[in-house]
Amino acid sequence: MNPTKLILISLLSSHIGFYSVFSNAADSDKKADKESSESHQKETKKLYKTIDKNGKIRFSDQPSPGAKEIVMEEVNSIKMEKPKVDIESMVEENQIKRDPNADYYRVMSFQGLENDGVVRNNGGTVTLSVTLEPALSKSHFLKFYIDGQLVGEKQKELTVTANNVEYGPHTAHFEVIASTGKVVQQSAKVSFNLLHVVRKRVGNVNSLTNDIHKASLPQHPKIPSYDSMKKTDN
Repeated sequence: MNPTKLILISLLSSHIGFYSVFSNAADSDKKADKESSESHQKETKKLYKTIDKNGKIRFSDQPSPGAKEIVMEEVNSIKMEKPKVDIESMVEENQIKRDPNADYYRVMSFQGLENDGVVRNNGGTVTLSVTLEPALSKSHFLKFYIDGQLVGEKQKELTVTANNVEYGPHTAHFEVIASTGKVVQQSAKVSFNLLHVVRKRVGNVNSLTNDIHKASLPQHPKIPSYDSMKKTDN
């Protein structure tokens, strides 16, 4: 056989043998570590009880002369899963209990319209504007009513205009509603009278010639004629 081949075979055999020895050593180390861990676990489960001359009882995990070994029984433990807390559900439930929509808005009033007030318009048109504090929520809408009749539809705008309203006494109020249609809050009813606009007539520029104005103007003395003066001299 070729000497070169013999050398290669020899080197290969030595490498294989070294790997086998190294692998067996690693397995032995792992096995020893496992046995040591198990032995340590078993040892930590042992408890020793001793009573001194004064009758005082002592416990220890290390054996001592006269100590009595106490068998420690493993206690079955139950793994408890961490409870899931649904914050949104809790908040929603709390809101339902305390009715969060009650008095949600501190201020709900009409602008420029007082109770028993007067609205003047010659076309039967009434414009209603409101004030809300805090501002209207993104999930809320408004509904306006005149004499209990809905004006238009639900809306986000704070102003509404009603047409063809009869002249005379009326009532107005508005509601804040949720997206579901539930009434969140309602304003107080306001009474008002719709009347015509009264226009003042402007008098004629020649009205100064009437008796009233004549009386108020200063009167100039009349100049006597020549004939009247001649008669006076005679």
